[in-house]
Amino acid sequence: MSSFDQNPNPGPSVLKQVRLPLIILATLFVLQVIVQPMFLFSVPAGSGAALATGGSVQDDVYMPGPHFKMPWQSAIYMKLWTVAEPRETNPTDSNNQPVTATVVPQIWIEAKDIPTLARNYGSFEAVIKGVVEPQINQATRGKTSLKTPEQLIWQRPEVVADIRTALQAAISEQLEAKHVDPNAVHVGLVAITQFGFSKPVRDTLENKAESQVKTHTANAQAKIRGIVADKEGRVTEIVADGDATAAQIIAQANAYKVKKVGEAAAAAADVAKYEAIVKWAEAGGNSPRMQLGNGTQVIIQAPTASAPAAANKQ
Repeated sequence: MSSFDQNPNPGPSVLKQVRLPLIILATLFVLQVIVQPMFLFSVPAGSGAALATGGSVQDDVYMPGPHFKMPWQSAIYMKLWTVAEPRETNPTDSNNQPVTATVVPQIWIEAKDIPTLARNYGSFEAVIKGVVEPQINQATRGKTSLKTPEQLIWQRPEVVADIRTALQAAISEQLEAKHVDPNAVHVGLVAITQFGFSKPVRDTLENKAESQVKTHTANAQAKIRGIVADKEGRVTEIVADGDATAAQIIAQANAYKVKKVGEAAAAAADVAKYEAIVKWAEAGGNSPRMQLGNGTQVIIQAPTASAPAAANKQ
């Protein structure tokens, strides 16, 4: 008999096997889809949040991580740091010529001011669009209008720093008008990716640049010629000084040589006599004659016999 014949109704056994997993899945589904959104919220990294009950925003600030809330509460999230979208501006230069500039500001938000910002603006996007972006074009125009095109190019870091300062002042004024801490929103670094000029301005700048290049090239060539001439003059002077010094040293050497040769010649006779005495002594000193030079002899008289006796007597 087969196992099927032994258990003709296997249905309830299968249901018992899958019942527990189904209960677990259903519980997880309820927790994930219903309970968690109602009682939990999670603040993402780099953001902060405040809880709102109806139209009332609480003063508590919630930092990144999971937090509990009541089902009737909603979370308002705000980024603590962000880079605003590139903003195309259309300012002018000091000659009232149109200029285009792409401005990218870095924005910081103080965590403690999130509830106040949420009460006044409702969301982070509203803060950026209502407080930051409207001031970018105004701050840029206020600073570029003080500079010529050449200054906008060559003094770009100073211009960007001035725009950042003006943008921060305008944002702080906007916040203060709504009784928000003027330091609630900070402007970090400001980047201007490009300055665009009209064609007449570009042509003028190119002509000035070309003229400056020619001037700098001519000045550099003149300096090079001056350096080469100075070098050649110094080399000639050094060579002349070397020749004069060498001639002086040679003359002094020749004079010293002549002097020493004369002194040697004057001492030659005395040297010859000394050598003759040495030779006579080396020969035993018994020779009655000593040759001291050409045609010069010394006769040495042998001591008499009485002389020693007299000495002994004494």
